Amino acid sequence: MFQMTQRRPAAQFAAFVALLTAFVLPLTACSGGSSGTKATYTKSEGGIDSTMTITAEGDDVTMQSIKSVINYKKAGLKDEAEAKETFSSVMEAYEGIKGLTHKVDYTATDATEILTVDYKKADLKKIAELTGAEFDESTKGSKVSFAETVATVEASGFTKKG
Repeated sequence: MFQMTQRRPAAQFAAFVALLTAFVLPLTACSGGSSGTKATYTKSEGGIDSTMTITAEGDDVTMQSIKSVINYKKAGLKDEAEAKETFSSVMEAYEGIKGLTHKVDYTATDATEILTVDYKKADLKKIAELTGAEFDESTKGSKVSFAETVATVEASGFTKKG
């Protein structure tokens, strides 16, 4: 797992929440059905407004994305330059991970981060290493459970939209 600088606890929290909330991976050996499901959740906390979308076939999550708008001032960051410095190690850690796309756009007042995992292509072991999620290598062929993901997301304070 990557380490963030120790000088600004609020900024560390903002970066950690925005970049990792979605990826507490509940891995199970589940069998998928053919019906498609899509659920959207929102959460606002510590200067971060997040929208998460989870797409599944049966109980198998196929795609998960989170869009977070991080207000520098509310998140304890001085400005755009400090935000870039804070997020730079995170950006590097997420480069080159199969099935994961990550982008951050900066403005004078906030950063918009979009993190998407395509579970049909993703290297779950690599993603679990980044996020600190548990991954049992004995469950080869494991999938990310929609039901368990929803429970985890709701327990972390996200509310279902629509």
